[in-house]
This record gives sequence, structure tokens and C-alpha cells, in this order.
Amino acid sequence: MAEPASWLVLEYIRDVLRAITVANGYRTDLGDGAFILDDSDVPDDIDAPATVIEATTVPVSTSSRAHINSDASITVEFAVPRGDGSTNPKLLAHRARADIVKALMVDTRTLPPFIRTLELVDAQLFGADDASGASFHIAQVSARAGLTELKSPAP
Repeated sequence: MAEPASWLVLEYIRDVLRAITVANGYRTDLGDGAFILDDSDVPDDIDAPATVIEATTVPVSTSSRAHINSDASITVEFAVPRGDGSTNPKLLAHRARADIVKALMVDTRTLPPFIRTLELVDAQLFGADDASGASFHIAQVSARAGLTELKSPAP
């Protein structure tokens, strides 16, 4: 049985963002870095930039005997540790925000069958500190994905 559409959309977005490289015409090489979808994806080197992708809400919008439609709120965060040795980490966050927005502006005709729509909702930049005292520059992009799952017949 396939994974739920709410998980598959996260994998799809990760795969789209992996194309973000300078060689592909973007401002950064974000696509070569770490992507975190689950706790097991957290890299050992937490002092390097990383991209977190998560679904924050996935309410059911409609359903029928054959399918279930949901509207997932997706958050993509690119975090650059302050003082990680990168030149201009704040500038890197600005560039990453622009690259993520550009990459997620996909032609809806190319979306996989379980994604009906994918639209950008918001993009912002901010600083944050975690419980360990580490400090980050963060580029955050919010999107909404219309998902469709086919119901399998009951056993």
C-alpha cells in the first residue's frame, strides 16, 4: 500500500527542491544540502544549513465513495546557523527564500496525480534561537497543496 498523500507531497516537494543548484540557474546550492522530513533525517552535523519540510495541517475537504480530498498546509524552512563559517549567512537565507519560491512555482500540469493544486501562500525571513542556545537565520515558505487519495475497497 502506498504512503498517504500527505507524506507523498512532502517527498515530492523535497525532490523539487533538490534541483536547486547554481548549475541549474538558482542562487544557491540548497539542493545539495540536508533535507529533514522526519526525525531520522536530522544530520549529525547540525551546524550546517538544512531544509525542513513538514505538513502542519491536513483537513479533509470533501470525500466520496471513491476518493478523499484534503488541503494540506506545507511549511518549508531553510535554516542557516549563525556563525557556521558561511560568508553572509543572512544573505544566504534571502537567496534561499527566493530559490524556494521559484522552485515551487510549478506548472500544475506536471504535478503527480495525488496533488490537485500547489500554491504559495507566504514567504518570510526571521531569526530564531533553539533550546541549546544556537541561533539561526531562517527562510520560511508556506504553501497549500490540494491532495486526492483513492479509497481502497474494504477487505
